[in-house]
Amino acid sequence: MVDKISAPWNLKGRGYVIIYKFNKDFVKDNCSLPPFLNYRFKGGFGAIMIMDYFESNVGPYQELLFIPGKFIYNNKKYYSITKIYVSSMESVVNGKENWGMPKQFANFNFNDDFSKISVDIEGINILDFKANYRHLKFPLSTKLVPLPLVQRYNKKDYYTKFFGKGKARFAKVKKLKINSTLFPKVEDQRRLFSLRIEDFNITFPKADLQF
Repeated sequence: MVDKISAPWNLKGRGYVIIYKFNKDFVKDNCSLPPFLNYRFKGGFGAIMIMDYFESNVGPYQELLFIPGKFIYNNKKYYSITKIYVSSMESVVNGKENWGMPKQFANFNFNDDFSKISVDIEGINILDFKANYRHLKFPLSTKLVPLPLVQRYNKKDYYTKFFGKGKARFAKVKKLKINSTLFPKVEDQRRLFSLRIEDFNITFPKADLQF
């Protein structure tokens, strides 16, 4: 049995953020939308994130997640994580209980500098990724690009405004192979840019719940 570890959570690590501009048809047909967000997509920037947390409230773990873009819900704009895999059952359970995130368990394999990454479930590949990155670093903060989240779990709405900061470099994706039965297949979608994030700190506060 996994214990609940309540928010706030503080996380440190590294990762990649790949920014896209998805169209409505792709989001409707390919992005695992929960019913409460059907027909509410309003565009904006979407993203794939691949994270390697060195520290968290449940110890080190890795994460792969998908954000389609912005949605209008209760007359406000929110982002939502519609697909997310993590390498820790503690993270799976607490992600659902604390923030309503639809986390699933997966295995992550990567090299020392986190430039080659593969994710699988019991040997079935979800994603293969390879990237290189530039040397120049610059500061990055969620103050510049706020990402308010809305998730639904057990008939409750979870509203979360996480915040974080770190250093970023522009990255070039050399390989991105996706199993479309397990993760949104974005290869044909418009990729805008990619970042490698380093030395970051993220805080996930307690979510606001509405029943």
